[in-house]
Amino acid sequence: MTSPSSASKPVPVPIRVLLPGDQDIVGRLWFKRQVRDGWLYEVGLPAYRNGPGDTVEPAEYRVWVRAPQHVQPLDGVSYDDVPVEYLEPPSLVERELGPRRPSGWVLAKAGGRGPGRGTVHAVDCTETPAGAPVLTLDRALDAAQHPGTRLCSLCGAAAELEPMLRGFSTGFDVWPDREPGVDDRSKLREAPGRHGYSRSRTVYQELRRSIQPLRACCNGNNLQV
Repeated sequence: MTSPSSASKPVPVPIRVLLPGDQDIVGRLWFKRQVRDGWLYEVGLPAYRNGPGDTVEPAEYRVWVRAPQHVQPLDGVSYDDVPVEYLEPPSLVERELGPRRPSGWVLAKAGGRGPGRGTVHAVDCTETPAGAPVLTLDRALDAAQHPGTRLCSLCGAAAELEPMLRGFSTGFDVWPDREPGVDDRSKLREAPGRHGYSRSRTVYQELRRSIQPLRACCNGNNLQV
């Protein structure tokens, strides 16, 4: 979102720009942009360029710099009319739940013998090894089934994945309005050796299907779920 300006074309104002090597120069401020961790200023620095033949012409080199780390205001100069671009306000979901964390999981393999030894982390965990492949939820659950694999409690992987592995809470019914049929029971008993959490996965799939109408509604109102 850019602030309104009375002029059709922005007029730059002078500002002191701090250069490497403890130098500074008076440049021109063209634009201010708010970012998540502060401000960026677009400044123009005086320079020369080669013109036709052997001529030399005055020029301006524009660059984005950090404010206030790389700039200082000049006494007597007003910066109120400099065009400004502010961050978009957070959505309702972000205000209620906070910023969305990156999706995905990572299996940090440990040394020693035996398959599946390691720790499952959230993709943004500080203990996640660099360059490790990102796993989907299903693959992370598969990895967590190995006896030698544990879930990281530092990043919340344990809190998020353990309910799916244990079947959420006692007495939770996937089909609350009817008794499970033969096909349903066969799904719950599917490959108990490798997929002991098949009931939990069925619950997860049911929840995904039930949230689709809410997701469509939120997307229609520029919200995210």
